[in-house]
Amino acid sequence: MTNINISSSNISLFLASLIAVFVLSNPAFAQEDQCPEYAVYHTTTPQRPATSDKYLFSEELKALEPKDADVILLGDSLTQSWKTKDLLKKLPGLKVLNLGVGADRTQQVIWRLNQMNLKDYDPKFVVLWIGTNNLRTDPGCAISEGIIKILSILRDNWQDSKVIVIETPPRGMDFSAYMPQRLEMYDAAKEKYADQDVVFINVDDVLTCGGMRVFSDEYREQRKVYRKVASPCPTYKNDLLHLTKDAYVIISDILADIVLDK
Repeated sequence: MTNINISSSNISLFLASLIAVFVLSNPAFAQEDQCPEYAVYHTTTPQRPATSDKYLFSEELKALEPKDADVILLGDSLTQSWKTKDLLKKLPGLKVLNLGVGADRTQQVIWRLNQMNLKDYDPKFVVLWIGTNNLRTDPGCAISEGIIKILSILRDNWQDSKVIVIETPPRGMDFSAYMPQRLEMYDAAKEKYADQDVVFINVDDVLTCGGMRVFSDEYREQRKVYRKVASPCPTYKNDLLHLTKDAYVIISDILADIVLDK
């Protein structure tokens, strides 16, 4: 018989994931005044990357230069896809380090920060863009607690840095996918860090081309037949999740206004 070794931590994380999915599908649980402890455990407990290639990439990030970057980016595929060379054009004279990893959730960012020697870095600005991958399994209140955990690590290690949180943009048909969780996922974090040097940026209006009005009846019919249909909004790719170069230009301009204090 083949022996299968499963660590208790992996079992706990698996059970937390199942419970979180159960919570999202049961309105009675979602209406609790307090965020379920098991959901918070899921989003705040450090977790290794889900695949071996992501793990390898995480290891490679430790050696990525420049260590003396003025601006450090943290997050998921939305962050990883942000081309450093394009951002540098908006931030003349500054050094940028992109540490975004596709498929990351809050728990992977926490794990990664714990694996790095943060004292090797001294950024003036830290940009955090995380949470869209948590939406599939976690309630908004728990995602917010995961973001709070990340922010606490950043504030403990980089006290002099200004932290800029880009809120997860809308996604899906009518830009309404996971709407309840998405609208809630920054509430607790905003309240906790209201008086600290943390800035929250909402990009909903500047990215969504007028919101659900952009989804014509013709587009809806095509979407039913074909898997890949050109996005009706030039800032979104066909999957209505990832962003185009046009979108990154918009977000880079917003970031530059803050970093360069325009």
